[in-house]
Amino acid sequence: MFSEHVVAQARKRGISLDMVPYIVSHGERYYHDGGVWYWLRRKDIDESDRRRFERYAGVTVMIAPESTIVVTTFRLKRNKRDQVLRRDR
Repeated sequence: MFSEHVVAQARKRGISLDMVPYIVSHGERYYHDGGVWYWLRRKDIDESDRRRFERYAGVTVMIAPESTIVVTTFRLKRNKRDQVLRRDR
């Protein structure tokens, strides 16, 4: 389920919402500001999926806590990610 905000932001940023399930299932998970964040790194993309998903490397998806509502999505460079997100341990 997508919030209105994520629909608008994804369209503005050129991110297809069809890719969200892949990012959530393959991306690195972090917890920050009460939400669950998934960051898709290039190395998280299976070899067989490289052609289709490589352009989504660096995309971050935020899901509201204790729900399945996708709140926002954006591209986050690694150095910024390390400053913003706390690693899931």
